[in-house]
Amino acid sequence: MFQKTQKLSPNDGNVFYALGSVYNAQGNYSDAVTALQQSIQLKPNFPSANYQLGVAYNGLGYTDGVQEQQKILNGTDSNLAKQLSDITNPKITGIDNSNIGNTFNTVFGPNTSLLIIDPSFIKPNSTKVVSTVIKFDSNMDASSVTNASNWTISKGNNPQSGFYNNTMPSSSKDAAIPSAPISVAYNSVTKEATVSFRLKQNSTGDAVIDPNHLVFTFKGKDSAGQNIDPNANSIDGNATAAFGSVNTFA
Repeated sequence: MFQKTQKLSPNDGNVFYALGSVYNAQGNYSDAVTALQQSIQLKPNFPSANYQLGVAYNGLGYTDGVQEQQKILNGTDSNLAKQLSDITNPKITGIDNSNIGNTFNTVFGPNTSLLIIDPSFIKPNSTKVVSTVIKFDSNMDASSVTNASNWTISKGNNPQSGFYNNTMPSSSKDAAIPSAPISVAYNSVTKEATVSFRLKQNSTGDAVIDPNHLVFTFKGKDSAGQNIDPNANSIDGNATAAFGSVNTFA
């Protein structure tokens, strides 16, 4: 019926909006994008169409398009902006162990010697800055990502992250885990954050660590101002996908 109406009223943005909304409901996101783009072209000030277009882009995995519609709604309709944000919050997608900037290999498991992390730890009481590269699914707000206070580092303590040292009790050899990074860099092209933190060897030169269950958690936003998905804001080497925060933020 909407397709018939479209032929009768080819210059009516409301018709293309209705058609696009139906396509979205069917999961036909490609045709929804075509109809909704036409709707907005015919009726530029149309927040409902921007919302539905954001939904369609999200269905296609086109995060840049989603963020564009989010920015528009942030300035035109706060209710629809929140609704779109609720279904399209940015997420952490994993750790990029193949990145040359990743000097902290999260593949290693419990009781990994710091000497394996870096040979310079052969010296007792030595310190070394190492880095983990974390991937996002969206263009992030650079100032938010590079703000080290938006990050925490913790020991895995749930089934999603796995348990640090496989629940074995701590020993005198366990290296101290910093609660936060010392710096974070962001690459907007690859949508990756390089999280740098400092490790310290013990006085006897035999400290160990469990890189596989060291959890990195981010509390910040993307370039459209959307907060990170609280169900996908944490990652460690053990998890196959991002998971919800295991940290309590001040």
